[in-house]
Amino acid sequence: MEENKNSKYLFPLIVMTSLFFLFGFITTMSNSLITFLKDAFSLTYAKAQIVNSAFYGAYIMSIPIGFLLNKTGYKKGIVLGLALITMGFMLFYPAVDLGYTAFLSALFIVAIGVAILQVAANPYILALGDPQTASSRLTLVQGVNSLATFFAPIFVSGIILASTTTDASAVKGPFLVFAAITLILGLTMAFLKLPEIISEVSDEDKTIAANKSVWSYKHLILGTVAIGIYMGIEITIPSFLPKYIQTINPDFIASIKDNGLVKFLAPKDPSVFMISLYWLGMMIGRFVGAGVLKKYKTGNVLAIYAGVAALLVFLSLITTGSLSMWLIILPGLFHSIMWPAIFGLATEGLGKHAKMGSGILCTAVISCGLWTYLQGGIADSFSITDAAGALIPTFKSFAVVFSTTFVFYAYIVFFALKGSKMR
Repeated sequence: MEENKNSKYLFPLIVMTSLFFLFGFITTMSNSLITFLKDAFSLTYAKAQIVNSAFYGAYIMSIPIGFLLNKTGYKKGIVLGLALITMGFMLFYPAVDLGYTAFLSALFIVAIGVAILQVAANPYILALGDPQTASSRLTLVQGVNSLATFFAPIFVSGIILASTTTDASAVKGPFLVFAAITLILGLTMAFLKLPEIISEVSDEDKTIAANKSVWSYKHLILGTVAIGIYMGIEITIPSFLPKYIQTINPDFIASIKDNGLVKFLAPKDPSVFMISLYWLGMMIGRFVGAGVLKKYKTGNVLAIYAGVAALLVFLSLITTGSLSMWLIILPGLFHSIMWPAIFGLATEGLGKHAKMGSGILCTAVISCGLWTYLQGGIADSFSITDAAGALIPTFKSFAVVFSTTFVFYAYIVFFALKGSKMR
């Protein structure tokens, strides 16, 4: 009986996994374009970080998306998300000639589509099987998401940055290809038969859910804060990693530019290869973490991982050279299980409120755009000005930015051990 049930869930799980790859690739690709766009549009660090603000700001729509999914179901919501992503990629073609604001507008449309996929896919994965292994299942699928985040910076370096065009128009061709891919995927999804899954919860939780507002779940609200804080941590390191490496280990990038693997994966900008290593750590951590979460309590694993990641960032700031560089890349390995673990803990026992709970949680992703913009401003404020008037970041710029993550890690530990148990 259990085997038949798992077989029934296998096809929907494969479909959802492909969507996780897609929005993981798009999300990381936009972040990897920051340095390129900074030069293409002659931007300050703070203005360049608006790319993240525009992308993650779209998650403000997550609560309305939760309402929408309650009405339409998962499948129609996913098709709508893919349609918006297709539209946004097509709009990049004229947008890059109209300036940075138009570029951000097209990116915002893509991001709304990605937000719809996020809100729909996460609770769907959690509901596809045994609730006891929900976090493990979501972590495993997030591993495929991380596979996409590993290849996205390489794609940016090998296709966009390697173009003979030196301005923002270099994205036109690749983004039209993405429009075609998402259009085909959307049309395919429209004709697929996906079961509408209802979260498996106890009779007691069903009774409670029937008489409670989604906003009355303390662990959901605290988890929403945790998701927002986690996203600030996850995106901070890769956003500042290339310039941080140049500052603490200035000869390293030059030393690897002739390496065969680096030349193949990141021919234009070897520093992008280092970003990919951060995301590679997340990918490995998620595949390993899926097994760890099957054996140990999710809250305990989350607390330990947050503590180790914080220690690695601290050690990077008090060391120098290559050691400091590798220490700042390693937290990706321990960030790996944080999103699925927080999401799973925050949605336990929501019952009929699962879709709305997912929308509320995903809204917190907008904090990522806020954190990176503020941190971009912090980096600028501690930078020096060269003879041409350009801002040059210093070690202090990055030390202050990375130090903000210690407060974030502390909150995640609190949520893992205490906040997730509040009802």
